[in-house]
Amino acid sequence: MNSSYTARRTKECGASPHPGSDGLPHNSLYRYGAALPLPELHPEAACRGRVVSVLQSAGATKANLEGSALHTLRVHMEISLPEDAKRIDFRHSIHKDAVLSKEAVYIAFPFSGDKPEFTYDTQNGWVNPERDELAGGSREWYAVNHWAAMNDRSYGRSAAVIPYDAPMVNFGDIVRGNWPAEFHLRSAAVFSCLMSNYWNTNFPSSQGGDFSFRYSVVSGRSVDPAQLTRLGWELMTPLEMNQAVAGAGPALLHSSAASLLHLDNPNVVVTAWKLAEDGDGSIVRMEEISGKAVVAHMDSTYLRVDQAWLCNALEDRLSSLPAIDGGVDIELKPFEVATIRMKTAPRHAGK
Repeated sequence: MNSSYTARRTKECGASPHPGSDGLPHNSLYRYGAALPLPELHPEAACRGRVVSVLQSAGATKANLEGSALHTLRVHMEISLPEDAKRIDFRHSIHKDAVLSKEAVYIAFPFSGDKPEFTYDTQNGWVNPERDELAGGSREWYAVNHWAAMNDRSYGRSAAVIPYDAPMVNFGDIVRGNWPAEFHLRSAAVFSCLMSNYWNTNFPSSQGGDFSFRYSVVSGRSVDPAQLTRLGWELMTPLEMNQAVAGAGPALLHSSAASLLHLDNPNVVVTAWKLAEDGDGSIVRMEEISGKAVVAHMDSTYLRVDQAWLCNALEDRLSSLPAIDGGVDIELKPFEVATIRMKTAPRHAGK
């Protein structure tokens, strides 16, 4: 998979850039305006690529590649193929010079598709930019929560990018300052926008240093937004390990693995479980990710729910929830985020 966008190459990699839009300070790339002229962009590709190594390590096959690009002395890419998952993991490490000329940096994922359709997830749902974007919204760049997908309507195949460290993406092309009123496709590629110094307000005039960007790519016959959302949560916010010593039951201490909290609906994810801000019980936040109204039962092998309340985001009690068999049932609307306060006690064998 190519890691850079190619529109035009200079004769020599890293040669002096074209003047581009630097000689045209008042153009539509910097600021919305129908009367402003379009910028003159000259995308440059990474080059001098070479394979450094291909190694078989525990659980994965890894390939390391190196190259360079304009204003970027070193581009290192690690490609990892996990043995236990149908997935490709990427880590791009770049060393970039700080320059004052206007520039933007992208990593491209040039998927193949004759009739591409794009989808991406937001804070609590997913969006098709071709049909869901409100009038007057951006048509050139999008803020992704966990994944951005391309579905080829001709052959019924799809691919998705999970961007760990760079949430801004472009679909089909880089940002060109066209400010289109409608979504127009140019290719099936997904572009990850890493940085730019186009604007003079709230942005540094030059961006340089050492950076690292991670991605995972998955593919399949069709886009399953709920499955991609769950995978994105798992990869981007993996479980953190801590030791449970005091107060843990014998079953937990003598087990190699244990589940502290159960949810019986795969379309509901727990996004937080923490002590309540006022110290009165604990707070569980959960989110419905399938776009359907559901009922989920939450319980624990080691804790019994004695009391529970539905709360607002500030953890204020709104209504009580009945405890059922030491757990609680929660009704969620499509894409709803629910906050539950609960008081628990240790669950003993048979109770």
